[in-house]
Parts: sequence; C-alpha cells; structure tokens
Amino acid sequence: MLSRPQAGRFYGEIDGSVMTTLIRMGMFKRVSLFDYQAMCKMNSHSVSSAPSAHKKKGDILQPCDTEYPSFVYEPSVKETNSIIKCGRCQKMFVVQQIPESNLLMLVVQADCDCSRQYPPITMQPKEVKYIL
Repeated sequence: MLSRPQAGRFYGEIDGSVMTTLIRMGMFKRVSLFDYQAMCKMNSHSVSSAPSAHKKKGDILQPCDTEYPSFVYEPSVKETNSIIKCGRCQKMFVVQQIPESNLLMLVVQADCDCSRQYPPITMQPKEVKYIL
C-alpha cells in the first residue's frame, strides 16, 4: 500500500524494479522530450573568480537545452504479471487495465526489497551537453 507522501508520484521513483520490468515487457515505452529554452544552474567552477563579497546570493542561471524522460503506456498490453528475483527473495506483481478508463490497477507483493538491484527511475531533467 502506498503511503500518503507516495500518492501521486511517478511509480518508477517508488519502485524501480516493477517499473523496469514493465518497460522491458513493453507495457511502457521511454520517450525523451526536449526543452530548447530551459534555464540551468551555472557550474560554480565556471563562475568568475571575483571576491565572494561581490557575488550575488542565489543561483546563477544560463540558457541551456534539457532532456526530460517520460513514459508512454502501450495500450496493446491489457494485462500482465511477472516475478522479479531479488537476491534471496522474489517480488510478484500483476497489472491490469481498468476497462472504459485510462487507469491501471497494479498489485505488488511488497515484502521483498529490490532497491539494491533496481535503483529508482527518476523523471529529473538532464542538461544536454553538445560537443563542438
């Protein structure tokens, strides 16, 4: 059962093992979105070496391009289940599409911790670095 702070969060951040397995099984597809007008924090080593008394408080931002990971549900997969082996235990799950809706029901056996083998999948944007 999800705790209150977990409700509404991206499931890959909560349980990387199940989300990784759903991606491998084809239920979700990873898609990259790009923001070509983003603002990124400037690295501290690229900032001027002026005395610290003259530096402004707060982050220095500069224009940049960013990549945002996103995941798209593949509706051709209506239901699936799997067993994830994690060291000395196994985690079972079943996922099923709720008819006439855009909802999925996911039931996971929660007594097996797979976080060492499967890190969380985050949706944090990453700055795109170009090699010139």
